[in-house]
Amino acid sequence: MDPWNAFRGQINPFNLIASKRLRLIAQVIFLIALWVFGKPLYDQDVLNSDRTLAEMGNPVGMELLGHHYETGDVVKQDYAQAMDWYMKGANHGSSSAMFHLSNLYELGLGVPKDDVAAYTWALLGARHYSELAENSRLRLAKSLNPDQIRQAEQQANQWQPANP
Repeated sequence: MDPWNAFRGQINPFNLIASKRLRLIAQVIFLIALWVFGKPLYDQDVLNSDRTLAEMGNPVGMELLGHHYETGDVVKQDYAQAMDWYMKGANHGSSSAMFHLSNLYELGLGVPKDDVAAYTWALLGARHYSELAENSRLRLAKSLNPDQIRQAEQQANQWQPANP
C-alpha cells in the first residue's frame, strides 16, 4: 500500500499499522488530536502537497487548491483565491476546474452571479469530458434564453487558455 493514498482519503491510514494494539493507540491519539485541534493533523500535509503540485503546474493540484479555498476545509474560505486557482487549473485544461468556475459564477460566490459565464464554463468543462459539467450545462440551459446560450457558446468558442 502506498502511504501517500492515506493523505488523499483513498485508504484508511490506520490499516497501515499491522498490530491491532498499535492501531487502537493510533486511533485514540487521532481522536484526541481531533478534539484538541478540531481537524486531522495531516490537513496541513494535504494542503502542502496540493500547493506543491499546483505550483509545479499540475492542473489537479490547482483544482484541489481551489477547492480548499472554496470550501474552507483546510484553509480560511476565500472565494477570490478559489477563483484564481480554478482559473489556473482551467488554463491548464482541468475540466474539474472549469466545472467549479461554472458553479462559482452560477452561485455568485466571489464573483457577480452570471448565468451566461456559468454556462460558458460548464460548456468548456463538458468539452473537456466532464460529466458533472455537462449535467450543469444542461441544467443551466433551461434558465437561459436562446440569445444567452448563443453568447455563451460564442465565448466558449473564443476561449483560449492563458499561457499556462
